Amino acid sequence: MKNDSQQGYVALITVIILGVVLLVAVLGFSLLTFFSTTSTTDALLKESSYFAARACLEKALLSITADPDYAGGDNLSVDGDPCTVTSVTQEGANRIIIATSTINRVQTTLELTVDNNLETITFVER
Repeated sequence: MKNDSQQGYVALITVIILGVVLLVAVLGFSLLTFFSTTSTTDALLKESSYFAARACLEKALLSITADPDYAGGDNLSVDGDPCTVTSVTQEGANRIIIATSTINRVQTTLELTVDNNLETITFVER
């Protein structure tokens, strides 16, 4: 049989090893939660900036209807989210409209090409 001091060392070493294993597990779960939350926040910001830029494109189309010489440059706010109609350029019979929205650090730039009837030819995110 082991004496009492040897049994105490075995118990102490076991407690230390279990403590380290539990600490590593808790830190792992904490990091996983943190990165999951950050990823979700970025996705929501991207969605908000996309739809704000999309609203600016719609505003540009409305402005072109009212003024065929509309060239863009408007800064707008859509539900508190900023967006800019960066430019409206004529390329042959088509118009190219570029709109940008930046929310926090997430930016979306959309490019819409329309014909003379303002029907969509191409729509891309740049």
